[in-house]
Amino acid sequence: SGGASGNPVTFGLDGSSTGCSLSGNTVSFPAAGTCVINANQASNANYSAAAQVQQTFTIGQGAQTITFTTTAPTSATVGGTAYTVAASGGASGNPVTFGLDGSSTGCSLSGNTVSFPAAGTCVINADQAGNANYSAATQVQQSFVVHDVPPGPPVGSSAIGDDTNVTVNWTAPVTGGAAQSYSVQMSSTSPDSGFSNVTGCTGITALTCTATSLTNGTPYYFKVAAINSGGTSVYSIASGAGTPHASGASCANGGICVVGNTGPGGGYVFYVAGSRAWWGQYLEAAPNSNWNGTGTDPLAGWGCQGTDISGATDTAIGTGLADTTAINAGCSAPGDFAAKLASAYNGGGKTDWCLPSKDELAQLYPLAGSVGGFETENYMSSSQGDADHAWNQSFGDGSQNDDEKDDSAHVRPIRAA
Repeated sequence: SGGASGNPVTFGLDGSSTGCSLSGNTVSFPAAGTCVINANQASNANYSAAAQVQQTFTIGQGAQTITFTTTAPTSATVGGTAYTVAASGGASGNPVTFGLDGSSTGCSLSGNTVSFPAAGTCVINADQAGNANYSAATQVQQSFVVHDVPPGPPVGSSAIGDDTNVTVNWTAPVTGGAAQSYSVQMSSTSPDSGFSNVTGCTGITALTCTATSLTNGTPYYFKVAAINSGGTSVYSIASGAGTPHASGASCANGGICVVGNTGPGGGYVFYVAGSRAWWGQYLEAAPNSNWNGTGTDPLAGWGCQGTDISGATDTAIGTGLADTTAINAGCSAPGDFAAKLASAYNGGGKTDWCLPSKDELAQLYPLAGSVGGFETENYMSSSQGDADHAWNQSFGDGSQNDDEKDDSAHVRPIRAA
């Protein structure tokens, strides 16, 4: 308000004023600064002009807010489709920038493209810098889980009985993501039905578990599923029967074996480990060349010339079954290739007969005369050398050769117990 002259009080911005604008008597704040408003009233015949007065106040920096404009993925998977992250920010005009938080795992960031090299929890930070008129935005985060690729089924399961117990062993999956734990099911009915969870064998991390308080003399079958953050695999092919037995039972009935015994599958025990291993303790070979009803160990190629079969390169004792399982799963060669012939044998009602690995063949060769029926020619192993070659063993001079996969060699199945 002014004096009695009746002239209006008028407003204007002082020359020192910053950060504000004036329209009539409305003051706006387009920038940070110190706003200085001058107020004046003109004179008339009776009253002199009023002394100018000022109003001064500070205009602070404006706030900025960041909002993610893309939704975090709910099914991010290791090696899966990359995610392009985006966000909007405040009025400074500075870009919203992205970075991975120190706690972030499982993802990598290039610009605004997020990739998923491993399983984990991805945490993305979004920031926007300030300027003279706007303060920096408060950092916001977006987080989500990167799931592992679900694992394939475990392979090479075997079951070994002792008094009222059966211990089942297996090897890790050769396909899919890495397993973080395992669950075991058991059936006393058949290898195809009647399975239920084994007490104490669910969510375990070891490659072995023991079913207890079982009935001696009853065969039990086992299958195993692998689990990780991406999901649960299908269950493995059922193991051969593991039969608990009273102390003192024969080798054929699940008791202690020595070389030369008849094994649980009706074969000739040709190898005994010093102690029980993950795969078992004994190896038995099909008892003679009539195991397939022909009177002669058949000839067959390894199969899949030119194809690298993942999981079939192990050579050690105890790995023949895992190799054979991988070959049968990964090789679609026509006809009866060696692994297919060996795994088709079911001597003693066992379903885990396989091609011997390179080292298992080396143990079998010196006892060929005792086992009986061997030709003095090459015998096929389960061990792949490379995409074009596989190992065999001469039962004439004892040499081991890394020959073409298509080259034929004789087949004699073995199994672990």
